[in-house]
Amino acid sequence: MKTEYLTNGSSYPCRNYTVSGDNLVKNASDYAANTLSVMKTTDEDNKVAYEFTDKLGRVILRRQMDGTEQYDTYSVYDDFGRLRFVLSPMASDALAAAATTTYSPASNADLKNYAYSYKYNSRGLCIERKWPGADPAYWVYDKADRLIFSQDGEQRPTNSWTFYKVDDLTLNYNGNQLKDATDAIPAATSTIGFVKPATTVSNPVVYNANGAMKQNYYNGIAGISYNALNLPEKIRFLYGHATQYSYEASGVKRRVVHQTVKTNLNIPLETTNYAPAIRTFNRP
Repeated sequence: MKTEYLTNGSSYPCRNYTVSGDNLVKNASDYAANTLSVMKTTDEDNKVAYEFTDKLGRVILRRQMDGTEQYDTYSVYDDFGRLRFVLSPMASDALAAAATTTYSPASNADLKNYAYSYKYNSRGLCIERKWPGADPAYWVYDKADRLIFSQDGEQRPTNSWTFYKVDDLTLNYNGNQLKDATDAIPAATSTIGFVKPATTVSNPVVYNANGAMKQNYYNGIAGISYNALNLPEKIRFLYGHATQYSYEASGVKRRVVHQTVKTNLNIPLETTNYAPAIRTFNRP
């Protein structure tokens, strides 16, 4: 692999796209010379690729060469630095040949069929995503910026939406350690996400002397034991399952064994062995 560091210019041109409202704008001139950094890579098969980045470190263009043919993928950002369009090579070629300079993602066939587009609300949350050849997907958030509704093109003809139920938690801390939590959602639905202990527990979250958590009934963890390096050796869950960890003396993790309990027998579910550059999985 060979890498060269260049700048844009007549030998390495890059079209200048911007955003106006929700529209894509193709500016009359390319990026001015020497305003973009260009990294050229040549692989073992002598295939050449270029990556153009601006002064903010954002990737503006990825150009893949196939002999003399170039395949350009442009990323276009708005004034707030948010990604608004990704132009595939087919979209890039079509727009380069077009006489017009302003394109609406709602009506331009090339953008609808070959480009990715995104819209955001005033808080910077993505509210619409359009993929090539697909109808847009919508997202709706509450005042706390939590996703509440979503809808894709398959749901739109029947006006169906996906609803996300959000836990209404009150978290109580002792310093920076979670002490306990309460959920305003009724007990009948509390199994969604946050889970209340089946029985009243005086200390649902417990830490050891080193500040490491050793019990968390909200996550179904009955106990966590640690080694001398304060790394978890075994995690015991409320329903009998367990996860065991093995480490080198330096603290590097070497093995993980997941176990379940069935008719009072410990049955290994999966074992993961770690090597410096290799990870292996063993299942019974």
